[in-house]
Amino acid sequence: MVAWAQRRLAVPWRRPGMLTRAWSAPNVQLYNSMDITCDPSIFLAVILNEPTRPELLARTHQARLLSAPSVSWEVGNALTALFKRGRIDLRQALTAIESYEQIPVRLIAVDLAKAVELAKEHSLYAYDSYILECARRSRTPLLSLDEPQRAVARRIGIEVIEV
Repeated sequence: MVAWAQRRLAVPWRRPGMLTRAWSAPNVQLYNSMDITCDPSIFLAVILNEPTRPELLARTHQARLLSAPSVSWEVGNALTALFKRGRIDLRQALTAIESYEQIPVRLIAVDLAKAVELAKEHSLYAYDSYILECARRSRTPLLSLDEPQRAVARRIGIEVIEV
């Protein structure tokens, strides 16, 4: 994830120096040279320069990022929700999409029936169950900022990367 993050895109809400601080974070376990399943909350936190951005970049340094095929739609949905709340304008959303599209993400097909069963069993939204099914199917740890999703992941035996 670091290679794309180091590019200097015109992201209006990016604070100077964020990347340099990311590598000095104490007690951060790095998941180098491995696959990590990422929830859309991770991509959004990075492209919108949320406070967790430095730690997320550090934890995913040199990792291969995986996600469910629905991830782009979820990112788009979140950005349109930010329009409605007046937090971003169209130019900022398009810049965020530009940044998101530079993130190398391997999309993993999920078993829709298993994802729906998982959603029913744990009272999840379908999109959350797609991400969990992706992690389970690919046997990778989950990186998410969604605590209820992380709790279900732990219950079903998926390793959770803590942030």
